[in-house]
Formats: sequence, structure tokens, C-alpha cells
Amino acid sequence: MTEEVTLYLAVQTRLHRDVDGNVRSDQGYAGYEAWKAYLSGVAKLILIARVSDRVSDTGLVVEGPGVSVLAIPFYQGPIGFARQYRNIRRLLARELTDSSALYGARIGDLAGTLVYRRSARLGARFMAQVVGDPEDVLRNGAGGWVGAALAGQARRAAMRQVARADAVMYVTRRTLQAKYPSRPGARTLVRSNVELSAASFVDDSRDYQRSPIKAPLRLIAAGGQEQLYKGHGTLIEAVSVLRSRGTAVQATIIGDGHYHDSLVDLARTLKVSDSVEFLGNLPGAHLVQEHIRRSDIFVMPSLTEGLPRVLIEAMAGGVLSIGSRVGGIPELISDEVLFEPGNSGELADLVDRIVADPTHMTALARAQWAEAKLIRESYSGSAVLGSFLLGIAADRRQGERT
Repeated sequence: MTEEVTLYLAVQTRLHRDVDGNVRSDQGYAGYEAWKAYLSGVAKLILIARVSDRVSDTGLVVEGPGVSVLAIPFYQGPIGFARQYRNIRRLLARELTDSSALYGARIGDLAGTLVYRRSARLGARFMAQVVGDPEDVLRNGAGGWVGAALAGQARRAAMRQVARADAVMYVTRRTLQAKYPSRPGARTLVRSNVELSAASFVDDSRDYQRSPIKAPLRLIAAGGQEQLYKGHGTLIEAVSVLRSRGTAVQATIIGDGHYHDSLVDLARTLKVSDSVEFLGNLPGAHLVQEHIRRSDIFVMPSLTEGLPRVLIEAMAGGVLSIGSRVGGIPELISDEVLFEPGNSGELADLVDRIVADPTHMTALARAQWAEAKLIRESYSGSAVLGSFLLGIAADRRQGERT
């Protein structure tokens, strides 16, 4: 039975409205169906999010039965947040008044920190979501020099939030727990934030012997380009290295953002524009999956990560995936398909080495496909989330009785 509790959840996703006033998200994972999973454990979900003045019919509708958006003033980066700080704080003080509600936020989120403070002032329950490492994100370019200067402060603030939270959701099984531990007695959950359905999986992973790689070798990566920490520049540099060795290679990069043009310029400077295809944002997660499944190797070259959703989706699609040795990536794929973040030479070496053995590629892809199956069965889904949220409510009732 769903607990009659309202969850106020601060999210980092940037939203906009369409011509009819509906709130939409250009991120394929942030539509109504994704948020609906929370309703298996609470009666109402109110998302606290930035909603821009941009009017566009692109993206997915966010709101629906049980899910609504509390729009806060739009900002970008630490400086933009500082300019809107007082307006956001006043709005939250006015709107967040229910001490019986549950409040939640991702650690490292600027507006989320204000939600955390507001919940403490109300004496309400707080749920921390640990989906990445805010210190690493800032040290790897988010917020520019201001972000880098605030990285240590962000780590300490995140540690305090997690240590004082009544409940903590982690996307990793051990990596983020080690750096941001919960307090003794806090309810914790390991849950991937990727929603995998039966359609997310191919019947079996790719057999690279029966379906051998044909020239050019097709690499693919996907991720936002608002910052550079998704490592797309490393992939472009690796393409240059591979071409210098005589390897016929074609890389496809899905994503868009502030640094998109600079990545295009990098490909041009390295004279590999004809070997790097930029698709920008695609209007649906299924289109991303289709492109991944038509490729030979999925590359996750991030400089910092939590547990990347697109990597798990690639694994479910049966394509051999390789990635950088950061965050939760080593929890998903074996060490032999990992490389040091930012090291384009090592990435190129890894590609050359693994494509030389189709039999081993097949075995690796099969193991990754099975790991994605395990994540779907044990670490994702609305049932896991609903049980966790209901448990938080039960903890509160027990505390009131004692």
C-alpha cells in the first residue's frame, strides 16, 4: 500500500515549457514514465527543478498524475546560482512547509543543498541521492575555475548531507559508498537510475565471430556536452592515433551542449573530421540504442562518473563496451576493457588489442549482457524503489511511537 506521503525531490535536469505550457525535458530519461516509478512508494512527487523561458515542443512531458514540478528560477553554473540564490531560497521557504513530507536531493546539487537545509529547519526526513562525485565533477571542468575552487568545499558539504540523511540512495554498490558513507542506522538502497525494460535487451549479445567487424571499425559514444568530463575529446584523439597506425575507424558521438562546437573544432584540428560523426541530441532513447546496436564497440571515456546509464544500456544491447577507470564503471565491466581517463593513447591501444581477438570479444560482450540483466533484476525498477520509500515512512512512524 502506498504511503500517503509527498516527496519533494530536487533534480538537476533543466526543463522547459511547450507552447501549451506543459513542462518538458530534452533528456530521454527524465520524462513522466521515469518519475512515475516513485509513486510506488509515495502518494505524490513534486520535482524541484529549473524551468527555462525557452518555449519548445521538443522532449518528453514531465508532469502527469501524481507528478508535478515546482519551478525555481533558472540558472546555469555556480555564478548563475549565486545570482539567483536569494530568489530560490525565498521561494523554497514559501513553498516547502510540510514537516511530514519527505525531501530529497542529489548530493552536489546547488539548489538541492537549499532543499536539504530547509528540510532540516522543518525537522523533516531527508533522502540523499548519491549518483556521482561532486568533487570530481567540479575538478574536471564543471563551473570552470569557480567550480575547481569550490571542489573541496563541495565534497565536505556532500559528506555532511549524506552523514545526516535519514536515507541514502546510491547508484554504485561500493565506490561512492566508500567516499560518501551514510550514518549508522540510516536506511540505504543500491539502485541503478537506469530503467531497463525487456525491450532494452537483445536476445543475446553479439557474436563477433559470426558477425565479424568490417572496415571501418565503428566506435560510438554518447553523453552530454555541457561540460567536458564525458571525455569525448579523448575519443576524438584516440581516433587520430588509430588512423595514424593505419586503422580504418569511424566514431559516432551522440550528445550536445556548450562544448559541442569545440569538440567539432578538435576533430577538424586533428584532421579526423571525416572519421568522426556528430549526431547531436537524438529525440528518444530508443534512437540512441539503435545507433549503439549498429556499432562495433561502445566507448565510455568519462573523466568522472557515477554509474553511467548509457553504458548499462549499451551492455543490454549486446555490444562490447569499454570505458575509463573512474567512478562506478569498474563495477560494470572487467579491468581488461578499462583505460585511464584522458589517456587517448591507452584507449587506442585497448581498441587495437581487443579487436584482434573476436572470440574474446564475444565472451566479454556476453558477460556484460549478463551483468545488465543482473542490474535489471536486482538493482533497478519501481518495486525496489517503492519498498525503499515505504521503509522510510515506516521508520518515521516507528520513531514517532518511541
